[in-house]
Amino acid sequence: MLAAIHPALTSTHMSTLGAAVELQGVPARYAAFVFGGLGVLALLMATVGLYAVVAYMVSLRCREIGIRMALGARRRDVVCMVLGHSLRLTVYGTLTGLLLAAPLTFAMRAVIVGVHWADPRAMCGTVALFVATAVAAAGLPARRAASVDPVRAIRYE
Repeated sequence: MLAAIHPALTSTHMSTLGAAVELQGVPARYAAFVFGGLGVLALLMATVGLYAVVAYMVSLRCREIGIRMALGARRRDVVCMVLGHSLRLTVYGTLTGLLLAAPLTFAMRAVIVGVHWADPRAMCGTVALFVATAVAAAGLPARRAASVDPVRAIRYE
C-alpha cells in the first residue's frame, strides 16, 4: 500500500504500536530481573552467614548450654535463647538496612519507575521476609543446642 503511493518509501519492518511500546519496556524489565536475582542471591548469602554465626555461637556456648540444662533449663528455653540471639542480630541488621534504604531508593527512581522511598508494604514485607529467614537459618542450630547432653557437655573440656 505504501509502495503504491510512492515507490521509494518502502519499509522492510512494520509493527503495531503495542509491539513498539512493549519493546521500549525491555530494558526496565531486564534491570528488574537482574536486581531481583541479585536480591535473592544476597538473601541466600545472608541466610548462610547467619546460620554459620549462630552455629558457631552454639558450638562456643556448648558447655554453658549443658550447665543450663543440668540446672533445669528446658529444651524450649534453650531454643528461645538461641533464636533470641539470632533475632537480635537480625533486628540490628534490618534497622541498619532500613536507614540506608531511604537514600538508595532515590537512586533507584532513575532505573525503576514508581519506586517510593517510604512504601510501607514493601518495608513491612522486607522485614517479615528477613525475620522468617532468620528463624529458618537459626532453626537447625537451635535444635542442635536443645539436644545437647548435659553430662557430655560438661565433660567436654
